[in-house]
Amino acid sequence: MNIVLFERHELEGERHYAVTLPLADPRAKHLRTVLRCSCGDCFRAGLADGPLGRGEVVALTGEVIQLRFHAECGSPPNAPVRLLLGHPRPIQLQRILRELAAIGVSQVVVSHTELGERSYFQSTIWSGDSIRRLLLEGCSQGGGTRLPLVVREHTLERAVLRLERGEPRPAARLVLHPAPGGSRLAAAEGLMPPVVLAVGSERGWSTAELALLESGGYLRVRLGERVLRTETAVVAATAVLLGRLHLL
Repeated sequence: MNIVLFERHELEGERHYAVTLPLADPRAKHLRTVLRCSCGDCFRAGLADGPLGRGEVVALTGEVIQLRFHAECGSPPNAPVRLLLGHPRPIQLQRILRELAAIGVSQVVVSHTELGERSYFQSTIWSGDSIRRLLLEGCSQGGGTRLPLVVREHTLERAVLRLERGEPRPAARLVLHPAPGGSRLAAAEGLMPPVVLAVGSERGWSTAELALLESGGYLRVRLGERVLRTETAVVAATAVLLGRLHLL
């Protein structure tokens, strides 16, 4: 946790916000056991989808830690990179969303695919505030406050359409596929943001899905000769892409 993030509903006051956390809260545990904060100590803090600033420990009791959040500056926007992701196993999706939030992409559209499992859409990851908690964990690691927008679509066609309707419209579209025939992502030339990167689930894209994406202007790319796990491929490809865009 490289920044402690607060939610708006946790703040009291109008300028120098007061925050009270129970000692069982992971952020309170981090402040006490990792940063070893005591009264008067300050730490990096931010408001989810809001400004950056600093936190200050006001008081410690046997049950709560009382803090004050001082907003200082706006948080930079996320990178103009959007992910179209074939729904992987839920445990993989958890890891992927945390990492993408830490990296700072702007949007993730999770889609059912022909070779994926429909049951994944019934996972508890899509219930309650599970997604938001994962994104908060990722942003806390990465040191940012802007959470990526995460949505799901039950068909690839709808996922593609949603990304096309986003503002601003994509300037480049890439589909990651390990089979020979695509150019190396690391050697891609002329990329301009915003970019949409499509990555399939564990069994990859079907022939029909590749045809659909390529008919929509998606350029086929690959990382190398090896076939990677979805979670590895997503993070590696996103990092390479940000490097090509001079954003990393």
